[in-house]
Amino acid sequence: MATLVGKSVLVGALVSVFFVGCSDMSQRITDTNTASNNSFEVVQTGLPVNWDIYTSKTVPSANFTVSVDTEAPQDGKQSLRFDVKECTAQGGWRSPGIAKEFDVDQGSEYELRFWVKNNGSQFSVQAGGVAATTGNTKQILLTTESNTEWKEFVYIIPIEKEYPRLRFELNVLKPGTLWLDNVSINKK
Repeated sequence: MATLVGKSVLVGALVSVFFVGCSDMSQRITDTNTASNNSFEVVQTGLPVNWDIYTSKTVPSANFTVSVDTEAPQDGKQSLRFDVKECTAQGGWRSPGIAKEFDVDQGSEYELRFWVKNNGSQFSVQAGGVAATTGNTKQILLTTESNTEWKEFVYIIPIEKEYPRLRFELNVLKPGTLWLDNVSINKK
């Protein structure tokens, strides 16, 4: 009997460690009735649907808000806005940001386009091919350039044959305000 109880305690401890170790690194609200939502027009509980968002709930070491902004979007009726007071420059799920994976034709090239307004922050963008457990994303942009008007960024992203998706990720690495809108990918 002592062995069974000991095993139960051990299993319970392992399960607890598993769930603590697998805490959510981003927030996602999925809406199967909404297509790509690349201009952040569809929002639920304050966040755009069908995107992975690194929020203050998932990045507790930072001080920032994520919201939709209806004042002067680049496309549609609103854009995504990050107001960052404190953050680390680590990137990924450790910094404020957003990510999405798009289904693509393997072994093809894609044109990635997105629009940004930046007031004082430093931000980075990574993109590349990914599969379930592997990927080949690279940093394609790292800038502190401030622009009060919308600026379009365009990159050609090659997708290797082993990767069925293209991952786009933007992170705010230093405090400031950043707006993102109209993210698109098109096969070349």
